[in-house]
Amino acid sequence: MYIRNIMKDEMRSGFLVTTDRKKIWERELEILDQFSAICARHGWRWWAAYGTLLGAVRHQGFIPWDDDIDVYMARPEYQEFQKVAAKELSAPFVFQNAYNSPMLYAFSKIRNLETMAIEFPDAPEYPQGIFIDIFPLDAVPDGDSMEQQLVYTLEKELWMLTVQKARFLDLCANGSYVPQLPENEIQAVARMTNVQRFSVFEELAASAWGSTQLVHDLVTDMTEGRGRFSVSLLDRTSIVPFEQMQMPIFSTYDAALKSYYGDWRTFQHGTSDHEGLLMSADVSFVEYFRQMEQWGK
Repeated sequence: MYIRNIMKDEMRSGFLVTTDRKKIWERELEILDQFSAICARHGWRWWAAYGTLLGAVRHQGFIPWDDDIDVYMARPEYQEFQKVAAKELSAPFVFQNAYNSPMLYAFSKIRNLETMAIEFPDAPEYPQGIFIDIFPLDAVPDGDSMEQQLVYTLEKELWMLTVQKARFLDLCANGSYVPQLPENEIQAVARMTNVQRFSVFEELAASAWGSTQLVHDLVTDMTEGRGRFSVSLLDRTSIVPFEQMQMPIFSTYDAALKSYYGDWRTFQHGTSDHEGLLMSADVSFVEYFRQMEQWGK
């Protein structure tokens, strides 16, 4: 077991952690163990990200009111990971990314198909087990370099063409936006499938690795504009307790946490990014949708 006293509710940091939540955590750590084993076999590095990093540092485990696991990989190793993950996992674990899933993620997931985490209630055919999220770290601008800003703008435009093609083309056509991509390249990319466009986006991101002193999850950076930190944080890794496992974190974790949360040491009871999801460690998404269809709900 990865979670102590899994069959007993307990109070943590003034928050009631139920057995149901603990069982979800247990399933997530089982998935993390699978991911960690793949990385170990290939010598790839990874680190706790976002709330998982905060939980590791501040709680030596999950943030009590959180219910997910996020991890980072550097873009070059992440690209290699995507090539082998599906082949190296066996049932009930599956690998999902933009290339093998109808949902266009800018990151990857590993799911347990014997469980459920219903993100898309109108898509019963889509595997929706409990998951962990694996984010690539990419180079982001560290100053006013015209070359860096150009690459970043091209990445934004490719992402817009991937997820909001019609809107992007309309903005360009009516003069509301002047793109950096040449018109002939815009039209060529627009004729591609979503997956092909996303592949071009990832190739550009991979080509930019090492060109700046700052890194971040690229799509989050483009949409939220916060969270950048020095690539030097990747140079030193520390191993800390996380529940009954060990978690790799940036040794200089304070800089990353400040970039995410500001005063991260101050406790603020929040909600999970997955708040409202139907989640179960015991009922599979297949059984859930089967019964929903049976009862006409």
